[in-house]
Amino acid sequence: MKPVTGMILRRVGLLIEMICLLAFMTVRDDPEAFAGVGLKRALIAGIALGFALWIAGMASIWTAARRNRA
Repeated sequence: MKPVTGMILRRVGLLIEMICLLAFMTVRDDPEAFAGVGLKRALIAGIALGFALWIAGMASIWTAARRNRA
């Protein structure tokens, strides 16, 4: 991947994390929001997804930088 792709992944991951964290702090818990899963648990999964995208973006940037140095 190119470093630009890593930057996009980082920003998208951070945006997903911020939206899910904001919703987690402001929304009350609904017992069965998504197929029997509570809303708070779905938002925690969204936070984890955003963090995983952020980590993938960082790894992409690091590997591209190492490749350019060699």
